[in-house]
Parts: sequence; structure tokens; C-alpha cells
Amino acid sequence: MGRKLDDKLEAKISDLEERVKEARGDFDDDQEKYLGLATDDTPEEILSKRISSEFLGTVIAGFIFGAVIDRYFETAPWGLLFFIIMGFVAGVYRANDATKKNNEKS
Repeated sequence: MGRKLDDKLEAKISDLEERVKEARGDFDDDQEKYLGLATDDTPEEILSKRISSEFLGTVIAGFIFGAVIDRYFETAPWGLLFFIIMGFVAGVYRANDATKKNNEKS
């Protein structure tokens, strides 16, 4: 009788361990998705997102910097135009550089 009870207890424990493993796996998957660690993007999609965000960031930075310069020195709209163009040029340069680095890896 004691052996039968031990077998049942052992089966329940192993079943519980399996359910815990499954629950932890689901939790880890959800956590990775929430934190942005898990992605189904291809390397090309990741690169294009990086390039577009760098380009957009430099143009926005140029806009903000130009607006501040115009407000401080009262040179509107010349500072804004100049720094937006500089942001555009820097964005093209950074995008080209990122593309070259990616091509060197392949």
C-alpha cells in the first residue's frame, strides 16, 4: 500500500512540475514580447527600422535646434531652414553609413 501511495504522489508531483514548466514558458514568452525582446522581424526589417529612426531623429533634432537658435537670435526662419537641411544631410549620411556597415557584415 505504501508503494502505491508513493507512485501516486510521484505522478502528481511530476504532473505539477510539467504544469509549472509550461506556465513559466508562457510567462517568459509574454514577458519577452512585453519588453520587446522577442520579435518576428527579419534582419532586413530591423535594419530598415533602425535607419528610418536615425534619419527621422536627425531631422527632428535639426528642427528643434533651428527653432531654438531662431528664438534666441531672432533670425527666423533662417536658422530653422539651415538646421533642418543639416539634419537631412546628417540623416542621409547616417543611413548610408549603417547600410555600408550592414553590407560589410554579410
